[in-house]
Amino acid sequence: MLAPEVIEAINRVLHEELDPLGFQRAEIAEDDDHDGDPILRITLHYRKSEDALDLSPTFRLAQVVKAAARPLGEMRFPHFRHQFVEGQKLKAA
Repeated sequence: MLAPEVIEAINRVLHEELDPLGFQRAEIAEDDDHDGDPILRITLHYRKSEDALDLSPTFRLAQVVKAAARPLGEMRFPHFRHQFVEGQKLKAA
């Protein structure tokens, strides 16, 4: 079971990094990857923006989430899924 302080720390850094993209909330769950290794599966939900979004702030999410969670004893690697509103425009990387 995920400790509440881990969930709080992850949510804090997600808001710091993603609020400019319209980040609303995250669903954080314990899971196993395709090899059976334990991971954190994090689904990120966003509000619709009229502007095309630059997703470059998402490139370092694993790094910032690990930096927030590891001091609290959470060692699992985070896997992300981004849920944008249908029709959201994205800038090319």
